[in-house]
Parts: sequence; structure tokens; C-alpha cells
Amino acid sequence: HDSEGHKVNNERLEFLGDAVLGVVIADYLFTHAPQGNEGYLTQMRAKIVSREQLNMIGRNLHFEKAIKSSFPASKIPCDVYGNTMEALIGAIYKDRGYEKCRKFIYRVIIEPYVNIKTLEHKVGSYKSLMIQLAQKSHKSIAFEVCDEKSEDLQKLFGVRLMLNGKCVAKG
Repeated sequence: HDSEGHKVNNERLEFLGDAVLGVVIADYLFTHAPQGNEGYLTQMRAKIVSREQLNMIGRNLHFEKAIKSSFPASKIPCDVYGNTMEALIGAIYKDRGYEKCRKFIYRVIIEPYVNIKTLEHKVGSYKSLMIQLAQKSHKSIAFEVCDEKSEDLQKLFGVRLMLNGKCVAKG
């Protein structure tokens, strides 16, 4: 709660941080990937600011030490790290301005984690890749949710990959 008794959460800062991060990454790619068309730049930005990437960076920065939670650090849901990263970027932007925030993003995200050549080969979405492969081989494809259950704050579920009506994988 804030000093006036209102419940406080970081969702508004996450929203702002996500937008500022997107602008900084877009500007970086515009400058450092001059050969890239709009589709390429969009795909690369998505890989850099993906939930998986932000969660990993947040874990590497040991955000669990700063997160107040009734759960032990090992039980904190993964997305909390990426959300915290976005909220931190939003807070830096509000407190210190765009230029300080841009420098923070370069120091903490771009310099240690962004390599354009490596990211070009990173699969952004395995689901999209599977759909493309199925379409190339003229097979029908479907993903079916199965085995739903809840554990702590996370909802867990299984997915079956169906090719031509036959289950070929489950995860």
C-alpha cells in the first residue's frame, strides 16, 4: 500500500517499461541491422524482449533478493523476473529520464545478451516452426491441451502435437 492506503502493484510500471524497452531495442536494431527490413527487425526485437529472455536476465541479476514474496525464492513463478525487469525499466525511465534508462538497457540487456548473428538463428516460436514444417509437408497440424492442473500460483498443462490426426508428441 502507498502512503494514502491504495494498493500498489507494478503493472503500470511494467507497461511503461515494456514500451521503453521496445523503443530502445527498435532503435538499436535500426542502427545495428541496416540490412533488415521491417519483418526482420520485428522478429529480432521479439527475440530480444521475449518473456523467456527477460526472465533469464532477471534471474541472472538475482531479482529474487529484492522481490517481497511469501514464497521461497525457488518457488517464485518465472514470469515474475521478466515483469520485474520491465517494472524496473519503467521506474528508471520515470525517475531518471530516457537517456539514463537507455544506458541502463544497453549495460544490462544489450551488451551482455544481444548478438544479432546469434539471434538470427534462435527459434522464436517452436509452435510457429512446427506449423511451417507441417504446411511445407502438406500435413494437418493441431495442438490439443491435456492434463491441466494447478500448482502453487502456476497453472500447468500438457499439450499434444497432432499431425494428420495422430498424436506424435506430448509435452
